Amino acid sequence: MSRATPELREFARRLIKFEAKGKKSRQTQLPLMALINEDLCPHLSNIMGNAGFRALLSRSVALAQTELPWLSTVHVNADCTLDGLNELHAQ
Repeated sequence: MSRATPELREFARRLIKFEAKGKKSRQTQLPLMALINEDLCPHLSNIMGNAGFRALLSRSVALAQTELPWLSTVHVNADCTLDGLNELHAQ
C-alpha cells in the first residue's frame, strides 16, 4: 500500500491540532491519540457498527506501524479502546 499523500497528511495534522485545542484544558492521563479515538468512536460506530470501526482502527494502526514502529505494541480492544498507549505515553 502506498504512503499517505501530502494532502491526507495535512488533513490528519489539522485534525489532531483541532482536537488538541479542546483537550488542553481537560486534565487527563490519556495520550491525545486515545482522546481523539474516544471522540470518533461513537460517531463512526453509529455509521459502520462497533465491529466496523474496530476493523478500521486496527487497519489504521497496522498501516501506521510502517512509519511508526512503536505502534506495534498498541492493540485495539473489542470496545475500540487502544491498549498499550498509556505505557508508551509514560515513556
